[in-house]
Amino acid sequence: MVGNKLNMSFSFTSILINRPVEMDLFISILITLSLSCMIKIVEGPVYYINLQSRENLIDFRKIGNCIWYVIITILTGIIVN
Repeated sequence: MVGNKLNMSFSFTSILINRPVEMDLFISILITLSLSCMIKIVEGPVYYINLQSRENLIDFRKIGNCIWYVIITILTGIIVN
C-alpha cells in the first residue's frame, strides 16, 4: 500500500471506481428503502386519524405502498425535469 489507510472511505471509493453501476443500484435501493420507512413511520398513523375519509387515503401502514409511493415520486421528478 502506498500510504493509503484501509478504512471505510477507501473501501467505498474503490468499489465506486471498480463497479459504478452496482454501486449506483445499491445506493438507489438503500435510499428508496430509507425513505419508505420514514413515510411509514410518519404517515402511517394518519390512516387511523381520518376514519370518515379512509377510502380516499393511501394506506401507508403497508411497506409496499410506501415503496411504490417513493418510486413514483422519484420517477416523476426525473421525467418532469
